[in-house]
Amino acid sequence: MLIVATVMSFLINPRLAMIFIVAIIFLGGTLTALISKSVSNFSKCNKKYDTINSDLQENINGVRVVKAYVREDYEISKFKKINFRFKRYIFKKQKKIIIFISPVMQLTVFSCILLLSWFGAKMIVVNELTTGELTSLFAYTINIFNEFTDAFNDVGKYYLVKSLW
Repeated sequence: MLIVATVMSFLINPRLAMIFIVAIIFLGGTLTALISKSVSNFSKCNKKYDTINSDLQENINGVRVVKAYVREDYEISKFKKINFRFKRYIFKKQKKIIIFISPVMQLTVFSCILLLSWFGAKMIVVNELTTGELTSLFAYTINIFNEFTDAFNDVGKYYLVKSLW
């Protein structure tokens, strides 16, 4: 749908459709940088998660020893500390990336709509564009960026799963 909507917008008005091309290039570069940063953070998180799992497995295997030496409180507090550090690390690293994605997407979509409105209104005044064509370009704007968001989410999920292996 991304390609179809872009092609259709070029068929309506190539000059206004260039707004989409610039926006797609901007978003593609920004989101690629965010994904690459996020992938490295996920692999680091997985190493910390492995530490939690190995500690938990050790406690499960040695549950009789823990009970025999009354180390249950110590092991629980140790697990809570490791878990807290892991949670803090994830939120500290990933929060910055996740918080940045939505405003970038919205800024790009609203900039496209604003630019289409501005230049489209000028073209309507001089009879180079009809209101129906401008309305179609608005609809294609939403289609393009919905598909772009879906593609970004799919790529993010792919790299998340890949980092788990």
